[in-house]
Amino acid sequence: MNKVPRVTVVNVGHRGRVIDQQRDWGWAGGICHGLPGRSGVGDAVYECWRSVMWTTTAWLILIVAGIVEITWAVGMKYWSLDTLLAEYLRRDSVLVDLYLLSIPIRQLPAGTTYSVWVGIGSIGVTLFGIIMFGENASPMRLACLGLILVGVIGLKLLPA
Repeated sequence: MNKVPRVTVVNVGHRGRVIDQQRDWGWAGGICHGLPGRSGVGDAVYECWRSVMWTTTAWLILIVAGIVEITWAVGMKYWSLDTLLAEYLRRDSVLVDLYLLSIPIRQLPAGTTYSVWVGIGSIGVTLFGIIMFGENASPMRLACLGLILVGVIGLKLLPA
């Protein structure tokens, strides 16, 4: 069995405090090998897998939060201010959006999380405005959207 570099599994608790650290043999990129167990190395592997899965889930929740941001931002323009239902939809979608944002920001770096969230929202709202409201789609505007997209992808791919 080939030994590869050690991976440190850090369990982060409420408000970013480090609760404990465990070490296990694994892949240098942070993906753990082995099956979850109940003692010793198995527990460390389980904690590593849990950390990897939580990070993946955090990214998925962040994408959903960005989509919800698009809905309430478009709703400000599209839904009539005259109806009480539209007011409730806007208000509730903002609350859901902020709640969804609060989940991944606990696991991922705050700057990256917020930047990706805003990037998804701004790209989505701009594209929705171009498609649905006939807003200007100049090449320069589309190029700027492309730069935002490159920045969001870069933040995702770079290590924290």
